[in-house]
Amino acid sequence: MTRLSAEAGPPWEPDAEAAVLGAMLLTQPAISEAAALMRPDDFHDPLNRRIYEAILQVFGRGDPVDALTVESELRGGDADSPRPWKHALARRLAACGAASNAAAYARLVAERGQERRLLVLARELEAAPDRATRLALARCIAAEAGDQPAVERRVVDGGSFLLDGPVDVPVLWGQGSDVAWAAGESLLVVGPPGVGKSTLVQQLVLARIGLRGSVLGWPVVPDARRVLYVAADRPEQIRRSMARMVSPADRPVLTEQLVVWRGPLADDLGARPALLAEMARQHGAGTVVLDSLKDVALDLVKDDVGARVNHALQLALADGIELVALHHQRKHGRDGNRPTRLADVYGSAWITAGAGSVILLWGEPGDAYVDLTQLKQPAGDIGPLRLFHDHAAGATRMDCGADPLAVLRASHSLTARALASVLFETGDPDRNQIQRARRRLDAFVKAGLAICVDGHKGGIGGGTPTIYVAAVSDAGDHAGDHADHDGAITSFHPL
Repeated sequence: MTRLSAEAGPPWEPDAEAAVLGAMLLTQPAISEAAALMRPDDFHDPLNRRIYEAILQVFGRGDPVDALTVESELRGGDADSPRPWKHALARRLAACGAASNAAAYARLVAERGQERRLLVLARELEAAPDRATRLALARCIAAEAGDQPAVERRVVDGGSFLLDGPVDVPVLWGQGSDVAWAAGESLLVVGPPGVGKSTLVQQLVLARIGLRGSVLGWPVVPDARRVLYVAADRPEQIRRSMARMVSPADRPVLTEQLVVWRGPLADDLGARPALLAEMARQHGAGTVVLDSLKDVALDLVKDDVGARVNHALQLALADGIELVALHHQRKHGRDGNRPTRLADVYGSAWITAGAGSVILLWGEPGDAYVDLTQLKQPAGDIGPLRLFHDHAAGATRMDCGADPLAVLRASHSLTARALASVLFETGDPDRNQIQRARRRLDAFVKAGLAICVDGHKGGIGGGTPTIYVAAVSDAGDHAGDHADHDGAITSFHPL
């Protein structure tokens, strides 16, 4: 029996719902195909929905999926469960014509689920009491009606993929070669407790919803879609922190554009990688913030868990969702010093392998001044930088002393080694530190802010090092100096 009209009852496909579950019980490829096309609320029958979720839970753990393992999951370990799960699963296996048809069954289920959601939204729109509610419902209808399965959206011809995309790195936060967060690549903000990770990321959130224009002097691209903030770790502390940054006048934007999930997720991301993308779609979010990563997945040090968490992030990115996650480093870097490598980030290497940008904040808990280093770059190097947290206002700005351009201008001329000594606070910078300083200076030359005087090796009297000289200052040199949202001036000059 197939129901297709509201008059006959909610539109749904009973036979297709049973058949797709039977296919998923038979073969692993059917699980992947169906899960990419359906979501749990596409099932009208609550029993079918429960079976579908149980299959995904078993599959997400890496266990074999069949009638026995799914029945055990449904019973929750209770051998005396009164629900006739064994017979229910047998009926769904019998309903499957062929496991190879899983995608076709899944599309039917997904189409009927979409129809039901559109009918509900249409009825709510008709009964909406005010303009704001009608606008919100209209946006939900537009998003739902235009939604197509994630797998179909990912397929593109080779010419379009290679030739029609942007030439430069698409920047969400940054400017020029200073890219702190690139579109389509997740941002991981790492550091010990109390150094202002949430404070920094919350300012990014406000910029994404249009309440700020820049963070740390770099512009942030706003998004008309919502931001979903997963406040999994101490949500009340997160609330107090972010409340410093807004006023009652911001309420309409906050109500419309920001959605906050309080506490742990409904499931572990390591067990259910599709959950993140599902939540983003449900709330109409274009950006998701995970505060923090340790609270949405357990045993991150295990490679199998790290790989599934990375899979969860990549599924969301493939769906057009931008991601920011807060995380922490191992207890100590090499020799007990501050972390300097991706290997110093806590957990499986899969976590950082899937990130586009990894930023480290370092300092003591509650410090007003902390250091920022970019451990993984989508474009040029950022930092090291010294940041100042205004704890009362919940604002962060760049400290002039950490600005390489300010150092160059104050010195008038200097070598890459000399700049590295200042930036990394050492009298004997290593080769990597000198190279990072040289890349910063070369970027200034390219931007017309400095002149390079090439040195030479050997000869009478020995060689001379390459020297960088600050270009003559004029009004244009200060184009990057501007006020941030709360009126604080940052003297950092973005490239």
